[in-house]
Amino acid sequence: MQSRFSKKLFWQISLGELLVWSGFCSLFLLFYFIILTYNASGKTADTAHFITAVGIELIVSYLMRIGIIAFLWWFYFRKLKDRSVSATIWLHLLTVSIYLVLGGILPYKLLEAGGMEMKKGRSMLWMDIALPYIFYVIQFSGFYAYFFWRRSQQQLKKEKELISLAYQAEVGALKAQIQPHFLFNTLNSISATVLPEQEATRILIAKLADTFRYALRSTTEDLVPLAVELEFIENYLALEKERFTHRLRVEILADETITDAAIPPMLLQPLVENAIKHGIGPSKTGGKIKITCREDNGYVAIHVCDSGLGYDGDLSTMTKSGGIGLRNTMLRLEKLYNEKIQISRHIPSGLIFSFKIPIQYYASRNSIDY
Repeated sequence: MQSRFSKKLFWQISLGELLVWSGFCSLFLLFYFIILTYNASGKTADTAHFITAVGIELIVSYLMRIGIIAFLWWFYFRKLKDRSVSATIWLHLLTVSIYLVLGGILPYKLLEAGGMEMKKGRSMLWMDIALPYIFYVIQFSGFYAYFFWRRSQQQLKKEKELISLAYQAEVGALKAQIQPHFLFNTLNSISATVLPEQEATRILIAKLADTFRYALRSTTEDLVPLAVELEFIENYLALEKERFTHRLRVEILADETITDAAIPPMLLQPLVENAIKHGIGPSKTGGKIKITCREDNGYVAIHVCDSGLGYDGDLSTMTKSGGIGLRNTMLRLEKLYNEKIQISRHIPSGLIFSFKIPIQYYASRNSIDY
């Protein structure tokens, strides 16, 4: 039963929410009817005619009012939900005036033009302005109370999920720290045995050690400078280029103004790995990976593009069928910044992964250099 009432119908409105609103409108309509009939009792000779007139009046006026309220709800809670409070209040002062004219006065003018006497035995000021105004205020007060309650519940849910992710990350970091120096010491020992004429191999081993060291250090940091993340990606791609040789080309571009912008560590590596594994690797001619980081109106706009084989299927399914690294990256962006990765096709071949995160600058870069 609960799932039936939670079913979304339109505009992300559930059946239960629509029933509650309909119930409120019905109760207010009944209250309005009682006020009208009570206010005119004993003041009109033809009671049956009066009740009929009141019924027609309510049907016409409230259908128009409910339609206006529905439109204004969509306007405020879908189009302008992130607008400032002061701007919203000023807009309400304007829309409530329009609402009073269209929903509180115009219907009666139309009915009177059709030959019905709508004002007999009642106060025009009270019935046509005060009650519609109360109807407007009560509804939008309820709408905003429910809207902020829903937002607080979503925020609590997101905080619980982040706590769970933090706990899992902490456990993962503890596991990763089990004898990590054994790996670094082993790599250093291997590097020391490499002959001088094989300096390229020694450099690769050093890059591999730096890559592991950064991966380990990143488990203890929430944010790192963009420049450090890109330096790690350069080392990672240098190792991959030794495997693919001329089949892998790399280009990394970043605005100087955002090199100290803070981003979550290991955020780009799964996207680059996905491009290599599914785009460059299967291609006989290989391809190019291009990473661009630009400043965009207070955001860091990041694009990871490859010219590999691409993907012939529906791109929207990639968010569900991707590997664990890609799914984790999408989850981190969604939980931390409420941001979704945009996937598009690169012409003539390949894919582009794009996203934005708000710019916040890292306080000190020295604490995570490797």
